[in-house]
Amino acid sequence: ASTQSTGKFQAAASSPLRQAIQYVLLTCKIPPTDIEQAAAFTVNINNGTPLEGITTTLKALSSGAVSGVDAGVVSSIIGKDSNEQAIVAQWVSIARSVSSGFMTFAELETLVPSSKELLAATTDSTVADVLLFAACRHSIGVALASEDRAAAEKEILASAPTVVKWLSFAEQTPLIQGLVKDHPELGDVAALFTSNNAAEKKGGKAEGSAFVKPSAEEIERRRIEKEKAKAEKEALKAAGGDAAAASSKPKAEKKGGNKAAPAEIDPNTFLDIRVGRIVEIGDHPEAEKLFVETVDLGTETRTIVSGLKDYYKAEELKGKLVLVVCNMKPKPLK
Repeated sequence: ASTQSTGKFQAAASSPLRQAIQYVLLTCKIPPTDIEQAAAFTVNINNGTPLEGITTTLKALSSGAVSGVDAGVVSSIIGKDSNEQAIVAQWVSIARSVSSGFMTFAELETLVPSSKELLAATTDSTVADVLLFAACRHSIGVALASEDRAAAEKEILASAPTVVKWLSFAEQTPLIQGLVKDHPELGDVAALFTSNNAAEKKGGKAEGSAFVKPSAEEIERRRIEKEKAKAEKEALKAAGGDAAAASSKPKAEKKGGNKAAPAEIDPNTFLDIRVGRIVEIGDHPEAEKLFVETVDLGTETRTIVSGLKDYYKAEELKGKLVLVVCNMKPKPLK
């Protein structure tokens, strides 16, 4: 019997993540002949249905919707269970935002874990680590291609020291070592910061070095950010999720006391999770514990209701990046 995958994979030729995605597919034992160049990331699952998007492609692999892949490898790099897969999917969405320039290094700095911890808190690196590494490597290369390279280096090292440390750590993990072996131009992150390295060789310490101890104010800011993220995660766990991954399940009530039906996800589809930015936010006219947000997803704008009033003020959320489940059935805002 043939071990050829029945799915056809299309890798977006112009995407900064193309090489990393192709590497992941090959690692999952997808034959090179089944991977084509196209305008967008797409996978044709067993029944012939085409599904578009990086996250959707990974979900198709992990769910068994594509035959002929190495299930053991898929489990180890995409997630061993639904919780791990959900964390990986969130980081994949973040990697996409970094690669497109939608998320800055300063914003990523508040999210990335300590320098010696993998994104999904796994023993071995996952596709999330591979894609974020590739996304950051691309974005750093673009930034350092500017006319004032030294200033660009200083800005990255000052605004995202944890990110730079994490990249150096991640580069030493087996899965990313394989990526760098296939694509040497993605490797040696430390060598990118030539001005910083030159200063250290002279016996000095580069201003804005990634290894400078943060100030007391910066430590306090990071502590507050982590507490907010923890509170948000607990709210999501208690409420079971909502249209926005950063919000809890809305419980808006109709006039007369009838509760609005919860939003639903079509069980026949995969989750379409994207990063969006809250551009407008206001109070829900009929529910005192809910916000109504306008979220810019880059290609479209969505209106989303979330129960975050117990955790944040409106001005704290405006301008923030959130994860949004984009294929939930819409519900009227009442």
